[in-house]
Amino acid sequence: MSTDGSLSASQPNADKPQKLSGYMYRIEQRPIGGPTRKKYWFALSDETPFLYWYKNKTDSNCQGKIPLSGSAFTFDPREKGRFEIHVNNENHILETSDNRARDTWLRQLQNNRRRLYERENVDSISKVEIISQESFSTLKNPLSNRTVPEHAGTEMAQEVEVPGPSDEKNLEEEIYEAMNTMSTFYLDANGELNPRSLELPPPPPPSQDIMRSADEFLSKIKQSDVGEPARKALNKARNSFKFPYFLLGSGGKSCENCKNLVELIEKLKERCYELTDTVSANQDLSNALRSSLLVSTNQRQALEKQLENTLPSEHIQFILNYEGSLTALQLNASEQSREIQTLRRANKELSDRNAELLVSLDAFRDSIRSKEEVILRMTGDNKDTPVGDVSVNHEDLPEGILVDGSDDQMASVHEDTVADLNELRDIAEGYKKQNVFFSQEILDLQKIVQSLEQREATISNWKHIFIV
Repeated sequence: MSTDGSLSASQPNADKPQKLSGYMYRIEQRPIGGPTRKKYWFALSDETPFLYWYKNKTDSNCQGKIPLSGSAFTFDPREKGRFEIHVNNENHILETSDNRARDTWLRQLQNNRRRLYERENVDSISKVEIISQESFSTLKNPLSNRTVPEHAGTEMAQEVEVPGPSDEKNLEEEIYEAMNTMSTFYLDANGELNPRSLELPPPPPPSQDIMRSADEFLSKIKQSDVGEPARKALNKARNSFKFPYFLLGSGGKSCENCKNLVELIEKLKERCYELTDTVSANQDLSNALRSSLLVSTNQRQALEKQLENTLPSEHIQFILNYEGSLTALQLNASEQSREIQTLRRANKELSDRNAELLVSLDAFRDSIRSKEEVILRMTGDNKDTPVGDVSVNHEDLPEGILVDGSDDQMASVHEDTVADLNELRDIAEGYKKQNVFFSQEILDLQKIVQSLEQREATISNWKHIFIV
């Protein structure tokens, strides 16, 4: 597919990985000059967990890369073609040609992040073991007192035995059984479980219908061996976890229920990733609320303790302690306010100094530009016009240059002119060096201003915490 002639994606294939590439604008926030938009060639592949960008389409060395592991993607519908990638406390702002190209990039980025997560957890997903039918009947039918034939021991030795049921239960049934379990979980003084904490309640007496159904089930199991179909089903499920799209893209025939199941799984996975991004975004808010709750709990405990005290001296001591802490906070707040005022004055002085430097820099630039124009004009006149054919114009002649004279005098004037040109070139080089120095000075001052602003913001946060 292609959008605006710059977005290209390879066709999905079971053997070849899907790739997506195209031009996008990368928006950077710079301290001087504001945000900048630069056009790069971005490339994304299923084989690597990074989003690379290049200066041109034909370059082999990338300019940078964005890791997709643990990343979050956001966008504002009101902004055309713009979206953001949040990863490792960094914010990357990208802009496409239109909203359709943005949706394509976001969909491919989410798919790559999901495949990366599945690739990292494929070992834990594919650990599905198979239990034989004989061990299943031994584990799940304790009411049966029948013995297992001798030849079943060889079959059990060839299979992998796992303590647990082999039939699949619905999630709602498992939750219902867990909620209806009457076992109690409690700890002793050493923090260990008591011996009877995990015991199940006594089972109800078996009825004749249950015994009859159990016997019929065992007879059906002996008549037909379903171990091999179960193993095939589990192997198919294991392969489906490694390849989430089952056999839809490989040309195999699939039923309508399989397609619906795949769509449901994809929707659930996308919803899980969205919830994961939301949880990571709200983590800071939960930490702040937790700290506020801890402070409120401490205050409530102090007030309850004070209410329990009946002596007037303890009430007076509590009030004095409260007043002392309040006075300390007020003194600290006033000190922080003075520091903030001092920092603001220093910031204002630095801003004035920065403005003066900018004015001086503009003046130096104008001076350098005028000197270069004079140099170019003088060098051009000297190159184009011969010495003997110089036209005399008394209005343009500088002071101290002789017009009429001998050859020796003209030679000395020419040497003085060359010396003046060299001197002007040296002065221009000096102005250029001074210009570079002032540029570096402006950058250093900008860093100082940013550090002061960060410090002022930190002081304001601490002041807010102390006041609250």
